[in-house]
Amino acid sequence: MKTLAAIALATAAGLMSASALLPKASFAQMTQIVAASRSARQIGWEDLMPEPDYEDPFAQLSIEQTTSVMFIADVREQQARYPDMETDPAFEEYVQEELDSLLAAGIEVDRLIAEWDATREARIAQASAINPELNDAQIRMPGYVLPLEFTDTKITEFLLVPYVGACIHVPPPPPNQIVLVQVPEGMKSAGMFEPVWVTGTIAAQAVSKNLEVSDGDIDVNIGYGLQANLIEPYKH
Repeated sequence: MKTLAAIALATAAGLMSASALLPKASFAQMTQIVAASRSARQIGWEDLMPEPDYEDPFAQLSIEQTTSVMFIADVREQQARYPDMETDPAFEEYVQEELDSLLAAGIEVDRLIAEWDATREARIAQASAINPELNDAQIRMPGYVLPLEFTDTKITEFLLVPYVGACIHVPPPPPNQIVLVQVPEGMKSAGMFEPVWVTGTIAAQAVSKNLEVSDGDIDVNIGYGLQANLIEPYKH
């Protein structure tokens, strides 16, 4: 993916137009944004989680696989608790695809869910823990946009989440896997769960948001806040 510096240089040379999602900036602002982008540390969702202080049964899994197992465990728990609850066929298909992907990778989902139950209290505490090394750091990370606040047609606040459907289908991800992003200038958007790269200053910000979902509303606990100065469409 081209950095903003490369985009700015190519634009100046008349080779292409910039495609960042924030409003157009002045030359001075662009210079500051490019400098911030260059110095930002690129992180993944696993970096938001501090090292566990207990034996983690998920230690050999990637963050995506761990999230998928946790997601399936929570879906099963909800289904057991509310057996008569109707679910969206598209959501059921998504859950099955996640399960099939894990099984195809040789992951013993049932065993891991049983071990998840055995370490539940420790994992709940771990899910709320933050990585203190990231506090006030300039970072760049990918994720999906779940809009919260708008000014006219631009998004000024959104949740950055690790997978499509997060926070819409209960339960939400753990607090340290949700980032509350502030965009004072407003952000152009193509729609819900748009994949993006976000660059800005991250901080520990334990807050709760009440969200309306398909079957009611839920309180979502959030572990991090991020003041965005650059948002770009996600590309590999």
